[in-house]
Amino acid sequence: NATGAVLFFAADVRSTKRKKIGELIGQITTFDVSVDGVDEEDRFRELVFNLKNGQIVALEASQYATTIAPNFANSNAPVTIAIVGGTGDYAGARGTVTTKKRANGTYKHTFRFIE
Repeated sequence: NATGAVLFFAADVRSTKRKKIGELIGQITTFDVSVDGVDEEDRFRELVFNLKNGQIVALEASQYATTIAPNFANSNAPVTIAIVGGTGDYAGARGTVTTKKRANGTYKHTFRFIE
């Protein structure tokens, strides 16, 4: 038996100098499942960064098992996901984007591109 929830969100994307450079749209689908008798929460993340000259698309799936982290559902640990492509200036983009929640409730995204 699995239950799920989907969170849709959107936000401004700002440079390190706080200038608006685009928008982020995304969704996180959460599934509570039991595999081999171990409860876990699986999250599928889909992020699209709409920037001036194109988009960057990132996807990821993560598992939080109760045997590893007792408070797994409330973890604010940084998450690194795969950049799977893009459009415009970012066509064929590859690499990772790491998202970290800040103390003020905003998020910092750090991109690492692979050529």
